[in-house]
Amino acid sequence: MVDHADCLREVCDNDCSIRSGTRMTANYVRKRGLSIVLIHPNKATILKEKSER
Repeated sequence: MVDHADCLREVCDNDCSIRSGTRMTANYVRKRGLSIVLIHPNKATILKEKSER
């Protein structure tokens, strides 16, 4: 799916101590230079990462 996407919307609590498929997908999206919208599930904060394309 990432190979056909323009951006990623990720719901994640930013706990880097846990290895997860969500985290691995987000890392792959960053390597591809795509934009990411990070949504924290408990705080309802939204962070936008710009693409590097």
